Amino acid sequence: MELISQLKAILKPELLLGLNTSDSFFLEEIQEKKEDTRVELFGISPPFLAVRVDKIQHLAALRPVKDKWLQTCDYLLIGQSGDSNYAILIELKDVLGDKNRYKGKEQLVRSLPILEYLLSVCASEYGSSEKSNLTIRCVLIAEKEHSKLVKRGSQGSKPGQWGQETHKSIQITIFAAPALHFAALASD
Repeated sequence: MELISQLKAILKPELLLGLNTSDSFFLEEIQEKKEDTRVELFGISPPFLAVRVDKIQHLAALRPVKDKWLQTCDYLLIGQSGDSNYAILIELKDVLGDKNRYKGKEQLVRSLPILEYLLSVCASEYGSSEKSNLTIRCVLIAEKEHSKLVKRGSQGSKPGQWGQETHKSIQITIFAAPALHFAALASD
């Protein structure tokens, strides 16, 4: 896939993670004061690239309003499934509570401009636009559902899917599971 090659060329190597010999991949969020979050994605097929969005140091010119503008999602997954290209922004949370869910949705919204910027850099550098045939999805994944959570979203049809919510005009699919088949993230 051309976009993967382009991103590998423009981004620092420490931000990029690819598949090794298996078809599974672990998404991890290392947290200072909490237990780390770790979710396994399986059933992934190449070409595939994961970008650590949370490690991109961006927007140093903006005022840190409670770090609100600087908080982004954890991962950007780029790949190809059949003739379709996809970009999936993923935010990880340890538990799926109301506060975590809201903060995660905000982080996903604030990550979209980073994806747009990366696509613009690739278009400027390589003269091609991958944006026209790119499906963009936003996904919030919690390792587990909070035991005290009473209000539950509409039950999704996919295993582990908690529901879908619209937040600031973007559709976000929410999962609560420690392991997910990749097809659940990449399809409608």
